[in-house]
Amino acid sequence: MNDHRSASDPPSREPLRAALAWTGAGLFAGSLVFAVVGLALTFEPVAALTGTERVADIPAHATTSWLLLGLIAAAGLVVQRPLLPRSGVSAGGEDTSPRALGIGRTLVAVGAAVLALLAVRHFPRDALLPASVHAHSFTETGVLIWSCVVLLAAAGLLSAGAGHARGRRSRPLLPVTSAGAGVVAVVLVAGLAASVTHPRVIHTVVAGDLGESPSVPSSVGAEGWVWSPPPGVRVERVEAGPRGPILVLPDGVIALDGPSGQELWTYREPHGEGVAARLLDDVLFLTRDSGNISMTGTALDPATGGIIPGEPHLEELVAYARSTTLHEYRDDAGTRGIEARAFDRTATGTGGTRWTFVPQGEGLYCELQRDVWPTTDPGTGDGLVVVAHACADEREYGERTLAPAPPLASADGSEGILAHGESLDSAVATVAALDLASGEEVWRHEHPVLRSWDRFDLGPVEGAALSEGEARALRFGTYGELFLLDPRTGKPLGHPEEARDPRGRFGPGVDRVLRADTAGTVLALKGRYPGTAQAVEVLTADPGGEVTARVTMDVAGEPAPELLDQAVVLDDALLIPYVDREADERGVHSFALAAGGLGGERVEIGPSAKDVPGEHRLVAVPGAVVSHGSGAADVHGLVP
Repeated sequence: MNDHRSASDPPSREPLRAALAWTGAGLFAGSLVFAVVGLALTFEPVAALTGTERVADIPAHATTSWLLLGLIAAAGLVVQRPLLPRSGVSAGGEDTSPRALGIGRTLVAVGAAVLALLAVRHFPRDALLPASVHAHSFTETGVLIWSCVVLLAAAGLLSAGAGHARGRRSRPLLPVTSAGAGVVAVVLVAGLAASVTHPRVIHTVVAGDLGESPSVPSSVGAEGWVWSPPPGVRVERVEAGPRGPILVLPDGVIALDGPSGQELWTYREPHGEGVAARLLDDVLFLTRDSGNISMTGTALDPATGGIIPGEPHLEELVAYARSTTLHEYRDDAGTRGIEARAFDRTATGTGGTRWTFVPQGEGLYCELQRDVWPTTDPGTGDGLVVVAHACADEREYGERTLAPAPPLASADGSEGILAHGESLDSAVATVAALDLASGEEVWRHEHPVLRSWDRFDLGPVEGAALSEGEARALRFGTYGELFLLDPRTGKPLGHPEEARDPRGRFGPGVDRVLRADTAGTVLALKGRYPGTAQAVEVLTADPGGEVTARVTMDVAGEPAPELLDQAVVLDDALLIPYVDREADERGVHSFALAAGGLGGERVEIGPSAKDVPGEHRLVAVPGAVVSHGSGAADVHGLVP
């Protein structure tokens, strides 16, 4: 066909539009490949062949893949309309029926707005952050969403290139089309590789035998090591593992060696959703919220990071011990209890319920505290689980509360038991130990509840290092009186006579229980020095209650009494964290428990206090005392 353009006609744009059309077609095909591959990876057979892991019943990227596939189909229908033969073409070769092209471009514009909204609203914040210290990893969801943006450009290019006049001959622009094809190839290969090969799970385990586990230091004197989290990742909390700290992150956990701060093992799902970690006894559960009542999870060995085989019960999980999971339970009447199940729900013949426990009695209304604590019988070595509950006469309860006893327990461990704002003469609080294998009662400790509107609950004394072979005491009490119980026998631990109030009760004169285990107690007393509100006397006592050491803390207004809640007690020292943002300092106050005098030493920790978000926290772990902030900051190890 001859070219009818005159010398005065403007240069033809047909070659450029044709090149853009070919580039758009390539990008369009690439987006289709992204959608198909991403969708295929959501099916179990394909996931099994490629070694990927489904993090929930319906992976998050499946929805994105279906959406992308639908948009591709819609865009294909839109952009192919201008390519169809037109019935109305003028002699000059111009389209006389632009309505279809106008509608198509309108739909493309609407699609552009939708895709822009998706990109801004759903693009993962960590898509371009390193998945580990040495490598970057793009999320599949991020790749697919940005493929939608590429699809928008593809639709626009293809529509623009297809809208040229049919009656004119285009000049071949082989270099332009070749360059476009090369760009498309690079985009396809890079994007497809990122979509298919990015790590869904980063999992490393301990290599070789590390020898005996280090002990918790008896005191600290300097900063020994610093560990920095990956960019954009915060340390939510620190747990004491078998060999050092276990750092709980939003997407998993990292275990460090206590003395050196080196990483021992890692389990992270950088792009998982609803990931949570719980360290219970000798198992670390990494759970995932699947969006419904059920949960999925992985059980890890906290010493090595290895995966423990089996599919654990995780619904309403409250504790774990010796291959037994303990769950919240309610009987037919609605009374709260606990249920013991085998760890592995898939184990043949042992995957069901082992036993249930519900506090009950003839004519009694009872409430069980939700939290329970596994321990070991010192005589037999058998597993025990300690529970707390309170019961009162059902008739008195109904009269005092001006209502009959409700069918559901109305209090839990955070509110106390039988805390209803009215004193019940018949109320009795009970701590009992149940055999972990059978559910039978091994021992019990009963105490009349004189003021049942007060908080009255049971819990371990945290915040202190635990000596080998010892067990943490359980704190059981209310505002009026306190009991520190040996969890293995139920017997109260001894306490110093000077810790009693004028009525002979142990509890009202104690400001804080800093440490309590079967090896003894460390107590901070109230009001020992009138006129010096910040001076606090700390007593160390043996299991029989004899005072073995005392120290008075007074450091010019610090520590404030509330900082005692963050204190860590070692064998020879009491550590209290401090942050002075005005002076740009942070560190710990270290008090020798046997010093007897005033004052203490300061151990400074870098970097600037202004770089530490949130609270300054301390955790005693094997090999070190860990200092960290409640945010995205470095973790510091304090060593002797």
